Parts: sequence; C-alpha cells; structure tokens
Amino acid sequence: MGVRGSGKTVMLNEIEDLAAADGWVVLSMDASTTGLPGRIIRTIGQARRNYEALDLGGPGNRRSKERSMGIRLGVLEGKWAATEHYDPVSETGLREQLADLADAARQAGTSVLVTVDEMHGIDRNEARRLSNDLQHITKRSGMPLAFVGAGLLEVKHTLMADKGLTFFHRCEQYEMPPLGIADVIKGLRHPIIDAGGSIEDDALSMAARSVGAFPYKLQVVGHNAWTLADAPDKPIRLYDIQKAIEIAEEIVDRNVSAPAWHDLADSAQRFMQALALLGGSAGLRDIAQEAGISGKQASAIQHRLSLSGYTTGRAGIVQLTELVPARVVIAESRVELATEVEPRRIENAPDATDPSKTAASSRSTSLQQIDRCRRWMPRVKAYCVLAAGHAGRCRST
Repeated sequence: MGVRGSGKTVMLNEIEDLAAADGWVVLSMDASTTGLPGRIIRTIGQARRNYEALDLGGPGNRRSKERSMGIRLGVLEGKWAATEHYDPVSETGLREQLADLADAARQAGTSVLVTVDEMHGIDRNEARRLSNDLQHITKRSGMPLAFVGAGLLEVKHTLMADKGLTFFHRCEQYEMPPLGIADVIKGLRHPIIDAGGSIEDDALSMAARSVGAFPYKLQVVGHNAWTLADAPDKPIRLYDIQKAIEIAEEIVDRNVSAPAWHDLADSAQRFMQALALLGGSAGLRDIAQEAGISGKQASAIQHRLSLSGYTTGRAGIVQLTELVPARVVIAESRVELATEVEPRRIENAPDATDPSKTAASSRSTSLQQIDRCRRWMPRVKAYCVLAAGHAGRCRST
C-alpha cells in the first residue's frame, strides 16, 4: 500500500519477474475496471497456452460426443448425427479454474502467483468473490497459490474495513516507505554511473533535495537530466538538473498530484483548499473556520486524508504533503471555479450600484483573490495561473 508515485506498481512488477524467473506461473491483473473474475479466467486460458511445457491442461481436456437428432414433418421423417464439442475448462467458474491451475502447477513442481494492481478501484462484490475463492484454494485445499495486491492507502478504511474480505485481512500488509535522502542519492548516482555517465556533486545534491519522498519523481528527474545533458557523452551539470526539476514538477503535478486531487470527495477538497489558503500548514480549528465546517467534520476529514497520505499532523498542526502540494490545490481549484462559478456570475451579473447585490461571501471567492503569477506564456498564449512566487515552470491550467 502507498500513495501515488510511491513505487507500488514497480514493486509488483519486480515480484512478478522474480517469481517468473523461479519457474512460477504468473497471472498479472489489475482491478481498475469491473470484470476482474472474467479477466482472470481469460488469463488462465492464456497461461495454459504459454506454459505448454508444464502441461497445465486446456485444449487437450476437451471431450467430444455424438448425438442423434431427428425431425418429423407429416409423412416425412429424417435423422442425422452431429458431433458436439464440450470444453470443461470454459464451463467452470473462477474458483474451479484457479484450483485446477494450481493443482496442475503442483504436479509440475511449481506454484501459481496471482497479482492484482489498483486494488483501491476493485468492485466490492468482485473483491468478496475473489477473497472467498482464494481463501478456499489456499487454506482449505492447500494448493500452491500465492496472492500479492497493490493499492492506495485508502484501502485501509475501505477493503480492510469490510468484514466479508477475511482473506485480504489475513494477508501481510506492507506500506511503501518514503524515500530518505540517502536512498535518493543512491537511486540517482548508481544508475548514472552504471550506464557510463557522471554527475557533478552540486548537481546531485540539488537533484536529491528536489525529489522528496517519491520514487516516481526520482525517475523523472533522473531521466530528464540524463537526456538534457546528452549523457553519457557529457557529465550532468547543475544547469541540467535545474531544467530537469522544472520538467519533473510539471510531469508529477499532471500525472500524480492532479489525479490524486480528483480522487477526493468535495468535502475533502474544501478542507485541502482551506489548508492551502492558510499557507499549507495550520491548526485544525483555523482550517475548519476557513472551510466553513464544524470542528468534528474537520477532524474526521483530516483523519481520512492523513491515512491516505494527503496530509500529516504534528503538535496540533496539519500540513499538506508532497502528494498534492498547495500549488496544485490552488491551480485545480482555480480551474473548477472558472468552469463552475464564473458562468453563473456572468449570467447573473450584479448591479454595481446596489451594495446588497455586490456583497459576496469571502469564503466562496477567497480562491479567486489569491495573488497570481500572471506571467505571459507566448507558446500557449495564456497567463500563468499559479500563485505568485511559485516554484518550477508556469502553467495555464
């Protein structure tokens, strides 16, 4: 389990590669859309073809039988024979197919690994079915089948709170740890040196400080620095890292932070907006007041956001994490205001001479009152919408 960009999928792929190298039959799935049981069944069929040397069954198990059919129309009477093909594999359910595959793997001296990515998006009914089937096969039947799943931290209070998913509850739970500065330095230096390149010390130091806790950002910074420097022919210098960081922040904002923001419920977004307006760090009471919610609501929202890695708290102070930094909260909120609030404001434009109509709630307009960078970007022909003094490149939306 971990936040976006923490390396869950990379870790899952590494586990799959190690198991495959050890001779295991690997079924790699994701739960981002419904229909997981059907996809597993189709993957089992593919595995039977891919692992022919293990004799996992499949088409060879088909049976055929002949049946006689007749027709009678008045004085005419006829009869013919037809051959009916029956494939027992295609007629059985998920549990039976997994059990048959695991049994065939056992006889071949190996095991089966089922991996499911994006567990936070799994359909709850499908999760219960998969949980029960896996428990029956591994616990009751004792078949050689292992399961590894990956998902966002929110599964702790969704899937893991469902009493019907006892198999998942019994699985060993592991949270992806944040990267330390030493990890980041190693993660940058060793791949560069191993590929025949080099990086100057001050450039490495700046790159390491910019990465923070996310392996994904480490990859993006390293890749862009390598490309910009024309490595390995030339060393990676400070200028290359500066440009790589700008590019990386834009990519991470788009691929990690913005999707994470849109995963939140409206109430959580209001909480994050209030926290961003307060500088990204504030007491719970101040956040509740800024968001226009009760202290109890704010406490409950903060608890969920903390579990999912959006915020952290210490000594009564709540802070935004790198998952969705203040610049992204402000930028995404500004886009939503532009598409939702602005049309209504123009359509019902108030009379400027009527004080009762021009008075507006500071709560609803506070995001619009933030000082903007407003730097003109000729390439996209737009002004920057980020807060004044922001880090990294300008952006329009």
